Amino acid sequence: MFEYNVYLVLTMKKNLIISIMIISTLVFSITISLQIEGQIEQEDESAKLSALTIHVPIDIKSNADFSNYAIISGDGSPGDPYLIDSLNITVVSGIGISISTVSAHFIIQNCYIEAETPIILDTCTSLNSSIIGNTIDPIGPNIGLNLNYTSGIDIIGNNFLSGLAGIYGEYSHTMYVYNNYFTEVFNALDIIDCNSADIINNLFEENDGDQYVHCFSLEIYNNTWLNNENGLYLGDCDSSAVQDNFFLYNTNYGVTLHSSTNIAVYENWFVDNNPSGDSQARDQAGTNLWY
Repeated sequence: MFEYNVYLVLTMKKNLIISIMIISTLVFSITISLQIEGQIEQEDESAKLSALTIHVPIDIKSNADFSNYAIISGDGSPGDPYLIDSLNITVVSGIGISISTVSAHFIIQNCYIEAETPIILDTCTSLNSSIIGNTIDPIGPNIGLNLNYTSGIDIIGNNFLSGLAGIYGEYSHTMYVYNNYFTEVFNALDIIDCNSADIINNLFEENDGDQYVHCFSLEIYNNTWLNNENGLYLGDCDSSAVQDNFFLYNTNYGVTLHSSTNIAVYENWFVDNNPSGDSQARDQAGTNLWY
């Protein structure tokens, strides 16, 4: 019986060591891959910037205002949205692109926008507009993309660099945030009073944090939080899912749930978060589902 117990313990230790080796190899591979991708993106960024058209800030306060800019194509319909494409808008103060009180469909894509506030969308009601493939770089402690009462926005493949918030959204519902990169931002995503958002396949690296407050029906899937001060924070949120994400080497908790209910947190990877503490995640309510 004693020999069997020794064999069982040794087998368990061997399996544990193998599991740790597999996880370490996977984390190392992810880290190296992200570093290589970052180097390639930096080299490509200079070439892309030189190919853009230098342009003054754009200020649109009605559907008719789109026609004030010769550079904008399209007619604002779902099949032919207004297109703001391949511009370099760099200003030392003010707003890069401001669009408000419109019902037309529009796309902002492949632009470099550096301003105090690069993009503001306020009361845009088409429910089908897109921000795609831009570099968004606020000057000072400001917001990269500011959404107010603007729903149905697709935010895809953008680089958010520095600032107080990468995306700040208030009362902006049915948001799709996919394949974006956030770095050196205080709050990468700062979303308040939002119903229904899909946050998928984004990379959050070296930010202070990422927070959602008073939100309902969030799907947070296949993202990576790497080397941030804080990971994902859900405050007073309900009926949401956090699945298949990577939380790696964040200084504090990888996930914090505060006064949130009906949250399912499952099939995520947690590696070396909150190393000075005794857990990698915190659930203040204690009534959510973790597995």
